[in-house]
Amino acid sequence: MTDQSPSSGSTTPQHIDADDDEQARRWAERFGVTTEELKDAVRAVGDEADEVEDYLKGGGRRTA
Repeated sequence: MTDQSPSSGSTTPQHIDADDDEQARRWAERFGVTTEELKDAVRAVGDEADEVEDYLKGGGRRTA
C-alpha cells in the first residue's frame, strides 16, 4: 500500500488523491498553491507527488 500522507518520510512514491478535498488542501498547502492549481497539476502530470511538485515549481505553471 502506498503512503498518501504529505508528511511521510517513505521512499515509495506518494500519490495525491485530488478528489479528496482534505488531502488536496494539505498537499496544496505544502506546495504553496491553491487547491485548484494542485488539481490542474495532477490533471497535467498525474498523481505522483514528486511529479506534481516539479510541475508546480516551474515545469508547467504560468506566471503573470
